Amino acid sequence: MPCNFKIKPKQDMAQTYQIALREIKRLNVQYIGDDEGGKFKLELLGMGFKGKIEVQGNYILVEIIDKPLLIPCSLIESSIKDYVANLKLPLDK
Repeated sequence: MPCNFKIKPKQDMAQTYQIALREIKRLNVQYIGDDEGGKFKLELLGMGFKGKIEVQGNYILVEIIDKPLLIPCSLIESSIKDYVANLKLPLDK
């Protein structure tokens, strides 16, 4: 069953999304997409995750399509939201 949630960044959406894309590449996540969204695939500790992201207005929509059965959607959602909330933008002090 897919996990669906949305993230409303506290900072500028365009900057947040660009920094998130930079972090995706830094963490060796396979990503195909552009400034409006895309698909990702990640292997973490031998577990596979696949999903889609899309920018829609002031939100980033996330859909986790494939994940390990024993990892709850709530854990994935809270982890991603915490990570995005703590991204440091160039204008942050």
